[in-house]
Amino acid sequence: FMLITGHAPYSGESLTELALAITARPAPSIRDEIPNAPTYLDAAIRRALSKKREDRFPSLAELAESIAQAGTAGSAPMALSIRAIL
Repeated sequence: FMLITGHAPYSGESLTELALAITARPAPSIRDEIPNAPTYLDAAIRRALSKKREDRFPSLAELAESIAQAGTAGSAPMALSIRAIL
């Protein structure tokens, strides 16, 4: 989220406010700030930010594969390399 929007998905004046925001608010959409962002990229980021562990990607490799289509022609092979390393 931060790499795309330039800021963290949640904020708060204190650690307590931040913790409450993370637990109480739904995952923000990058499309709120970048309306032309691809829907599959937004969906992948929101899935990675899911509150429930079982709803998140089971591995970093699967997240990389999911967002590889947002990159250049070399992104898919790079995602496979990440899978091999992990």
